[in-house]
Amino acid sequence: MPCCGGICYPRVSKLGTRHFAHKRVNGCTTAPETLEHLLVKAEAVLGCRDAGYEAESEFAEDDWRADVLAVRGDTRFAFEVQWSAQTLEETEARQERYHRAGIEGVWLFRRLPHGST
Repeated sequence: MPCCGGICYPRVSKLGTRHFAHKRVNGCTTAPETLEHLLVKAEAVLGCRDAGYEAESEFAEDDWRADVLAVRGDTRFAFEVQWSAQTLEETEARQERYHRAGIEGVWLFRRLPHGST
């Protein structure tokens, strides 16, 4: 698993979403993704592909990891499905990492970070 290096296995949710899960927790402190979060990521991948982009979930590079990375030519979008609470400062720091990498960040929030407009 990208979060902890632990062993994983492919799984299909009750809604038909294909994803990977920990075989054993192995001390991983990353909270499991909800089925709703996995579904939104899967829909983002499909929507990006329908729009002519190459899209992949859980794509990591250097100091960032995107829920979904969409690429077409030199254009790259990182989609973040942010269902859990996150501070405005953390959102801005993550957005800055994308900016430094030449990526446009696209955020899908359940609740906007406190202090944002």
